[in-house]
Amino acid sequence: MKQKILTALIILLFIHIALSAELTEAPFLNTKNQQNVASTYKSTTSGNTDIYAVEKTQQNIEIKPGSSLNVKNKRGNIRIIRWDNDYIDISATKTSRQGKNALQYIDIIINNQNGLNIETKYNAENLSASVDYLIKVPGNIQIGNVTTQKGRVIVK
Repeated sequence: MKQKILTALIILLFIHIALSAELTEAPFLNTKNQQNVASTYKSTTSGNTDIYAVEKTQQNIEIKPGSSLNVKNKRGNIRIIRWDNDYIDISATKTSRQGKNALQYIDIIINNQNGLNIETKYNAENLSASVDYLIKVPGNIQIGNVTTQKGRVIVK
């Protein structure tokens, strides 16, 4: 029993380290309005009780100077950094402990009316999943409401 718990903790640590590195060092597309979805992969514990799935998406969006950015997330971290380009780069990483199929119940809704609004919608009950965002914004964009219930918000 102790070995299964230790194995599960090591896997969770590995996934946390891998996701943290990917959020800070992920390759970014330079083409505006292009979306990229990375492949999904799984990792299981030795007892096959937990199945982890990760899916990454990336999108660039043009935005008018002076517009505001609002982000509403339920579970997961939101990291916003300034950069010198004239568009917003959104990288989102969906993570599930219930396998690949659980990721289909998470929608990322992007609305470009009255500023840029990003919202994470969970379309299933008891979904053990989260979405981490890395959002790069031009210096002339105002940061509005940025919230997450279970996670951290970092603005640099």
